[in-house]
Amino acid sequence: ELYKALTESSENDLYVAFRINPMLVGVNVQTGFSKEEFENAFALYNSTMITPIKNIFIKQFEKLGVPVSFIDFKINWA
Repeated sequence: ELYKALTESSENDLYVAFRINPMLVGVNVQTGFSKEEFENAFALYNSTMITPIKNIFIKQFEKLGVPVSFIDFKINWA
């Protein structure tokens, strides 16, 4: 019982620390798994975590005179 509570707490702490929706790492949440929910979670994570960090890298490399570009990751459901 104590081990289970500690495990759940630790998992939650990791999701909070990395600001990631558990669905994005394959954890089945209570609402199930739908394409729309996954796309929304991915878009939110991309705009709040990935893009700001990517912009920091771009600005720093520009200061060094090094051109840099990133290829945006897109989900292909085909």
